[in-house]
Amino acid sequence: MALELYNLVLAYLIVHNSAIHLQQFYEYSQTVEEQTFKIGPAREGEVCKKVTLDSLPVKSVKFYPSTDATSIIVTSGDDIIGEWEFNEDIRIPIQPKPYSNFKICANFLSDNDDEYSEVTIQQAESTEELEDDNDDHAYEESYFELKVDPNDDDTENIDNLRVSGVTFINEDLYIIHRNGREFGNYEKPIEAPVIRMVDKFDGVLTDQPKLGAGKMYLPHGISSDHKGNIWTTDVSAHIVLKIDPNEDKVLLQLGTPHKSGNDAKHFCKPTDVAVTENGDIYIADGYCNSRVAVFNEKGSHLRDITSSDGMKVVHSISIKDKKLFVADRNNARVLVFNIGSGALENTLESSGFVYGVCFDEKLYVLNDASKQSVTVNYKENKVVVVDDWGSDEFEMPHDVAVYDGVIYVADLESEKQLLKFTEISH
Repeated sequence: MALELYNLVLAYLIVHNSAIHLQQFYEYSQTVEEQTFKIGPAREGEVCKKVTLDSLPVKSVKFYPSTDATSIIVTSGDDIIGEWEFNEDIRIPIQPKPYSNFKICANFLSDNDDEYSEVTIQQAESTEELEDDNDDHAYEESYFELKVDPNDDDTENIDNLRVSGVTFINEDLYIIHRNGREFGNYEKPIEAPVIRMVDKFDGVLTDQPKLGAGKMYLPHGISSDHKGNIWTTDVSAHIVLKIDPNEDKVLLQLGTPHKSGNDAKHFCKPTDVAVTENGDIYIADGYCNSRVAVFNEKGSHLRDITSSDGMKVVHSISIKDKKLFVADRNNARVLVFNIGSGALENTLESSGFVYGVCFDEKLYVLNDASKQSVTVNYKENKVVVVDDWGSDEFEMPHDVAVYDGVIYVADLESEKQLLKFTEISH
C-alpha cells in the first residue's frame, strides 16, 4: 500500500544560556497551493511586491534570483518566512500558523528592464503537531578530540587536517581528511595518508593503518560496505574509489579523473557512497549534479534517482531497510526514496542545511541550524524526533557516523576536528 506522504518540519527555540532545545515538530499535508511571483524589473536598490494568498501554513519558499540580485526576503507581518542572500538560502524556523499576506523584496545592483527574480511560495492544506518522544533520551558531548599518541616517538602535526568524513568498519572508527587543503581543484594528489583509524574511546590517531596516500586530490566522503571495503569520494578529481583497507589497494574506480559530467562515466564533485548487501553502489552526485547514481557491484551503471523538484547539493546518503535517505543539503531537507522503485516516499524538512545522514537503529540528521542536529525514530507510518544534540564547538559539522548509539561528527573547521556525543538517560 502506498505510503501517505508527509513533510516533517523541525522547529527550534533558543532559550536561556544559549542552550537550544527542540520545541515542536509537525506533519504537513502533502497537498499544497503553489504560486510563483516575479520581482522586478531590476532597479538599483530594493524592489518590493505585496501578495495575498489563501490563508494556509507555509510549507516552503524557493528562490530563483536573477544575476543582478544580491538578496531576497519574504515576510508576513513581523515574521521572516524565508531569505536568500548571495547564493545561500536561509530557512527561518516558523510556527505552522496560517499566512495570507506576504511582502517580497529583492535588492538589485543596477537598473535593468530585462532582469527579474522569482519566488515560489508553497502552502500546505493542514498541519498536525507530532508526538514528542524526547523525555527519556538525551545526548551529552563527551570530552573528546582528535589527537596524536603522546607516547609515539614520531609525533605528527595534525593541526588543521580538515576532517571531512567519518565512518565505521565493523567496530573500528575511520576518518578521511584533506591534509589542510581548502575546497577547490588540484592537479597533484595529497601525498599524506588521508584515511586514518581513530581510537573511538579517546580520539587518538592509531599508528596503523595509514591509507590513501597519493590517491586523492580533495577527499569528501568515506563509507564502508558489508565486506569491510572503504569507499571514498573526491570532489576535485570527480571520482569514487573502492579501497581494500588491508592492502591499501584500489579495487574499483568510478568516474573519469579530472573530467566532470553527468552520465555513466562522469560525476561532478561526488560526495558520498552507500552500498547495499547485494553490492549495488549508490553515489551521491553531488555538488553540481542533482542525482544519486546507482551501479551494480562490477561498476555498470543501472539508473539515476532524482527528485522532481530538483536536489540542491546531494551531500550525504544512507541506506536502511530498502530505503535511501538523502541529505538534500541546500534545500534543507532529507528525502526518503524506495531503493527498488526509486520513488520518493517521504520528505523531512529541516530548519537548516542538512550536511549528513546516518541510519543506525534510528536516523541521525546532522544539520547546521543553530548548531543543532536531531535523532529521528523513523518508521513507515510515523516519524518522531527523539532528541536534539549539538555543540558550541561546531564550526562546519560535515559528516556523521554512529556506533552503538554513540555519535561521531567530523567538523571541517573545528579545532577538535572530531566530536563525540554519548546518549544518557534522564
